[in-house]
Amino acid sequence: MLLSGSLANHAAIIFREPDSELVYVLDCFHDNWGLHGPPGVKKTLLDRWLATADDGGFEVAHLPIDPILVTDE
Repeated sequence: MLLSGSLANHAAIIFREPDSELVYVLDCFHDNWGLHGPPGVKKTLLDRWLATADDGGFEVAHLPIDPILVTDE
């Protein structure tokens, strides 16, 4: 989408669980593109999600939140 003029067709949230420190991707699919289980909202470990996206030929852009917007509250 960036610099190409095309439209994004998917967005996901990457987050770290406070208790385990594991990093996950939370997103929703209308189909099952390599992940197990039915379509819908999925919570997937980041490494597995990236591997599946790579296998599927997806273009992934990481857009971090500006640290000034993050609070510890």
